[in-house]
Amino acid sequence: MQRRAFPTLPIVWWLTALSLVLLGTALAWHSTGDLDAPLHDRLGRDILSGAGIPTTNHFSFSAPDHPWANHEWGFQIALATAGKIAGGHDLGGRAAGWQWIRLLLTATLMALIARHLRRTSPALMGPAVLMALAMLWTRLTMRPELVSFLLLILVLERVEAALRQQGTSPWWRELVDPRHAAGQVLLLTLAWYQCHGFAALAPLIWLLAGLLGRTSRTRGARWRMVLGGAGLALVAGAMTPAGVAGLLLPIRALGQFGSGVDLQHTISELVPLLETRGSLALTLLVFQASLIWGLAWTVFNWGGVSRLRLVLWIVAAVAAWQGQRNLGFYAVTFILLHGDPVINVETPWQRLAGKLPRRLFAVGAGTARYSLPALTWILVVTWMFSLSSDVFYLREGVARRWGGGLTPAIYPAEQARLLADAGPLRVANTVDAASTLLAAGAGPVSIDGRTEAYPAAAWNAYADLKRGGPSSLQRLEQWRAEAVCLAHRNLASHPLLQTLLTDPQWALVDVDPAGALLRPRAPDDPADIEVLTRAGADLAREVAATPAGRDVRLADRLAAWASLLVLAGQEIAAEEVLLAAKERCPDHPTVLHNLGNLLLARGELRGSLSLFEQAARINRRAAPPLVNAGNCLFQLGRIEEAEAALKQAVRRDPDNFEGWANLAEVRRQRGDRDGAGRAYSRALELRPGDSRLRQRSRSLGSSTDQ
Repeated sequence: MQRRAFPTLPIVWWLTALSLVLLGTALAWHSTGDLDAPLHDRLGRDILSGAGIPTTNHFSFSAPDHPWANHEWGFQIALATAGKIAGGHDLGGRAAGWQWIRLLLTATLMALIARHLRRTSPALMGPAVLMALAMLWTRLTMRPELVSFLLLILVLERVEAALRQQGTSPWWRELVDPRHAAGQVLLLTLAWYQCHGFAALAPLIWLLAGLLGRTSRTRGARWRMVLGGAGLALVAGAMTPAGVAGLLLPIRALGQFGSGVDLQHTISELVPLLETRGSLALTLLVFQASLIWGLAWTVFNWGGVSRLRLVLWIVAAVAAWQGQRNLGFYAVTFILLHGDPVINVETPWQRLAGKLPRRLFAVGAGTARYSLPALTWILVVTWMFSLSSDVFYLREGVARRWGGGLTPAIYPAEQARLLADAGPLRVANTVDAASTLLAAGAGPVSIDGRTEAYPAAAWNAYADLKRGGPSSLQRLEQWRAEAVCLAHRNLASHPLLQTLLTDPQWALVDVDPAGALLRPRAPDDPADIEVLTRAGADLAREVAATPAGRDVRLADRLAAWASLLVLAGQEIAAEEVLLAAKERCPDHPTVLHNLGNLLLARGELRGSLSLFEQAARINRRAAPPLVNAGNCLFQLGRIEEAEAALKQAVRRDPDNFEGWANLAEVRRQRGDRDGAGRAYSRALELRPGDSRLRQRSRSLGSSTDQ
């Protein structure tokens, strides 16, 4: 039976497609916040200068001879070239060139998606692409995977076309002739392997197409084409500067996760998607909804959905579940699921529609035909406004901001410049600071963030450094570190920074809202408080020179500076900075939460409670504001409200120790011994060495303080 055709509505379709392309491009128009971009730029500059493509990890002193296959050299050259054209002599200037590459790639991707869905009704295209964009935006950064998204769609389309075509030439000639679809696949795959490791999907696509794809060829001809295409895709993988090492890179990358180091909780983007803390509330909700949508789409269009694309979507869903990094890949396969329908197949939806009264079906189809595209346009306009005011980014809990330039309070550019001027030094650092240091030529670092460039021992040493305390000082001595550079906005850097600020052997050399530079103390070094005071005065002058009004980026910098002041024991100064930040951005959840912490420490329960509740409403994924709100409510005697807040906190973050510990105390106060016991047990699972909590748990059976 012929598939029911939608009436041609060119104006509605084009308006929907154009609005979605504009939204996708707007989502890519944001400040550069990707920590790897300066590293890729540095590598591209090195290659263009004649240094060649490195085969070992020559940037690091902790693993200098560890083999490394640079599988992204083509992307790196493009990035370095764009930065040079932009006339950038510093990080900020080069970022302007990177921005245009990101916009070009994203606009091309969105146009390709629109072309791919050209046979889809705008009533279905609009909601599907909106859902995809609500996930894809997280990966619209200056990374080589942007190229992969494009090439994944093109390779899949060309493989499908190659199997559908009637062979007019010998199969082996088709595979190498760019006039044929199969030959185009080879060229695309070869280009893909020079830009990103996701090119390893090309042989898999060929094999899955042989098993699941549609073809007009005989069984023997199909498998000669499929196996030949997969074989040539593997050959293309070896035709990179890394040779066979580049082909084996995916295997090595997967092997890291069983090497005795917990990379998923060391590198933020490797964290399992649903374990993301403090951010992406709407994004994760859409991801879960898309799983239901995709399943329903498959069921109602069973027989009309490409089995090849269905399997790719399932594989991508599993990959996304395992790590944030794969969410963009999943979003692209979700779109692909809606394209390329199998024709001449009666689907369950068509059979159901055939049993409905014709008039009822016509009314329902007509309503959807116009109302869903109209709803799409409304959502696009609303989202665009939310983006341009940074409301969306604040609610999703990310540091990305609307417009060009660098994301504030992330890149320790000034500290990297000082290190480069001082000559090559052995610099211990956090991952967040690594790329900036290497871009400036600051000298060898302890870690640079490329997971495949380090053995497990180096990652374990890095995790030990981040924990702070005496062991981190021993690690610095073992490494003979001549300086320490930290991007301190990330809370993961605070234990080490606090250790160094309180150790008399280390001096604070330079600091600002983005970075902190420390070195072994010399006799003529000023006290840390003097360095902080000078930096604070510079920031105050910057604030005074900035026009009044909403300024989210300035609020970001002030929030980061206030956190540093708290670490240094300057709470009064920190409160003044946070009040200035709140004036510039009253709906900044980090500012509200941190200001609430200072009020809570002073015992101002009602004022801090209001701030915590505001922060929790804005960022619906953040647990700490709810934990602190529960603490305030408990001290105010509002026990039931405290329990409700704490229960919501541990739902947001099941691994929040403070949430479970406080919930146990609240339930204990209410006389709920069983509930308190369960909460104590969960808290002790998270922190088994907490002797005080264990004592409280043991005393629960004989406690009388109810």
